[in-house]
Amino acid sequence: MSNMWVALLLAVTGGIGYQLSQKLLPTNINPFLIFASIYFIAFILCLIVIFFGYGIKTEEILSHKIKWLFLLLALSTILIESGYLFAFRLGAPLSTFGISVMVFSSIILFVIGIYFFKETITVTKFFGLVFCITGIFLIKS
Repeated sequence: MSNMWVALLLAVTGGIGYQLSQKLLPTNINPFLIFASIYFIAFILCLIVIFFGYGIKTEEILSHKIKWLFLLLALSTILIESGYLFAFRLGAPLSTFGISVMVFSSIILFVIGIYFFKETITVTKFFGLVFCITGIFLIKS
């Protein structure tokens, strides 16, 4: 797998985790408290990576469901930022890389939404997804 695919995989994985975490977070928590918490966790995780390398065992850090969602959101943030940073350092085009990340994330989130959150498929949504996939081929040509 080329480095560009690894960068895309990092960003797509982070985007999926981010969207899922946002969807699953309780609505009765102040959003600014959530953001402060996830960026604090991301800060700590970045420090761990800096000092101890890339092997992070996150399953031992937090166990409560809400804290687990904070951790997922923080990790997703790091993946998104890392994926974009690595991609741009490898020469990814600014004009199309973000679109690629969002389309691939959207395809996976579309399926997750249907199967795990019982979201409905409409003809419009289906064709919208088809157009997104077609768009990826058009911008890459």
